[in-house]
Amino acid sequence: MNRFLSVAIALFLWAHTPVQANNKTPMPPASPRTYIAFGTDATYPPLVNLDDARRVSGFETELLKTVCRNLNWACSFSHEEWDNLVPALRTGKINAIYGGIAITKARQEQFLFTVPLIDESLAGIVSHGESVLPFTEEGLKDKKIGVQTGSTFAHYLSTAFPNVRIKRYVSIQDALLDLTAKRIDAVFGDTPVLRYFTRSLPEDKQDNYTVTGIDLNPENLSILGTGYGVAFNKNPESEQIVKALNAQIKAFQKKPAYDVLKIQFGIN
Repeated sequence: MNRFLSVAIALFLWAHTPVQANNKTPMPPASPRTYIAFGTDATYPPLVNLDDARRVSGFETELLKTVCRNLNWACSFSHEEWDNLVPALRTGKINAIYGGIAITKARQEQFLFTVPLIDESLAGIVSHGESVLPFTEEGLKDKKIGVQTGSTFAHYLSTAFPNVRIKRYVSIQDALLDLTAKRIDAVFGDTPVLRYFTRSLPEDKQDNYTVTGIDLNPENLSILGTGYGVAFNKNPESEQIVKALNAQIKAFQKKPAYDVLKIQFGIN
């Protein structure tokens, strides 16, 4: 290679080499979006349910989708059987669980919770017949009450009313089916779920059932919880995620869109 050619090549390479203006350091590539895999037992309308296309929906799901969009996070929502939720969270199959998950002191010792997704704690009992079933030891005497296994309601009934006849179900929907078949006298659970059940009945049968709210005094709240939250495994990464979620949840709850969402899904 002669000297003229060498110089020409050098000039060419220099002319086509990118130059950083003002000697600034090149910008690093954009960091990947935060990805959260949410899991829920989507059989608790209107809190969580599967729509006609078998996609997870419901009040809590749509709220979390809104929050994810506001944070520019990539979020997925999957249906898991109730008994599989905690194992899936523990093993990392999913990052968080939600869907009527009551925030209790006992659960807070095991998991890291967000602030409540609904701004009140809701618990009630639905009974067959026009008369209200008194939620007292005398009122529940000799009554067979259906509850979901592993729920705060099962724990509360067995603690506060040890003489009540409790029948446990894997799904609250199974308990409600037994109620319509008059195999049990009442179902104790989340008020929105119980009200959704009565509204979904044929109009001429809706008056056959009465939903009664439970007095949530401080003693009751210690067992039944202070609202529904999203639960994460306890670790430093989750702390940062929950901090970001809490800020967005609180901000959204102050907007008219939050009340619109509650009306849309019949949360009252």
